[in-house]
Amino acid sequence: MDGEIKTYINKDDKVISVSDPTWWLDFGISSLLVCTSGIMSGLTIGLMGLDLTNLEVVRKTGTPEERKYAKRIIPILKRHHLLLCTLLLCNAGALEALPIFLEHLVPSVAAIIISVTLILFFGEVIPQALCTRWGLAIGAHLSYFVWAIMILTFPISWPISKILDFAIGTGHGTYFNRAELKELVTLHGERLKNVKDDGEIPHDALSYNEVTIIRGALDLSSKTITKCLTPLEETFMLSMDDILDQDKMALIIEKGHSRIPIYRGERSHIVGMILTKDLIHHQLGNLKNIPVSTLVIRKMPMAYSAMPVYKLLDIFRNGASHMAVVIDDNDHTSPIGIITLEDILEELIQEDIEDESDLKRK
Repeated sequence: MDGEIKTYINKDDKVISVSDPTWWLDFGISSLLVCTSGIMSGLTIGLMGLDLTNLEVVRKTGTPEERKYAKRIIPILKRHHLLLCTLLLCNAGALEALPIFLEHLVPSVAAIIISVTLILFFGEVIPQALCTRWGLAIGAHLSYFVWAIMILTFPISWPISKILDFAIGTGHGTYFNRAELKELVTLHGERLKNVKDDGEIPHDALSYNEVTIIRGALDLSSKTITKCLTPLEETFMLSMDDILDQDKMALIIEKGHSRIPIYRGERSHIVGMILTKDLIHHQLGNLKNIPVSTLVIRKMPMAYSAMPVYKLLDIFRNGASHMAVVIDDNDHTSPIGIITLEDILEELIQEDIEDESDLKRK
């Protein structure tokens, strides 16, 4: 009829006028259900997609705003399965209830089409796109709301979450082993190289040298000292019977070593080492042509060839010495070389360390 307000017929053939407050109530509830579904879907992607380990890193190293967001989210995310059950339960409830209220507004077929369309765009696509991009910020701003619905759904979601905890476990942070960390750093270095080619390097990005050092440090536990020692036949040594005359002193100065191994009889019989700086006292005292045996012979630690590099680094760090004799791991008696703290540092940075004496020899 002309001038009559438009009406719809529901499945019970009841006429509901748009001017009827019930119509607007159902419309409001339907809109609320679509928004609820969108929030739950977005939070499921946004929060469940966050890694607990990464959040701990952000909480300590991020910007002040990121630290605040991470601090709010971490307590929620630690209850991983409870959070998951809460969000899915609320989302499922909203999805199931939406067609019921839409049928009071439009015919059944239209209600199904409209509900599917609304849920697809406003309950799935748009919220998930937003929360994928700004999951940390959105999750932090809605943290109090999430706590509220976790409390409301606790009688149902808690038992289910406990079953999941028992069946799957509670640890959901990502932890990298040594090989994975090394590959992660490698990928970072490759990406940094690509960015460098474009001329846009972030001010806080790792440099190439830092990437190299990190990779070298991660390799120390898997490398043995055999890979970085100096073979015995290539080592500059002095005999206990050598006389420190002018020629011998010139040779020591030319080699430029701060520590010199000392042997008795055969080169394989290493008895200790001398510090080159100790020779200064003899020179100042005008003591010439003195035998090496009169000097202070310092003990050298022994390390088996199969020992990991980082274990020897611990020995050096304790101050026992910065030079060690490497013993063959097969017979446990035969020395096969000498290793110094500098050799380990070169292995760490994966390049040779050159001092003034090295440059002079070149």
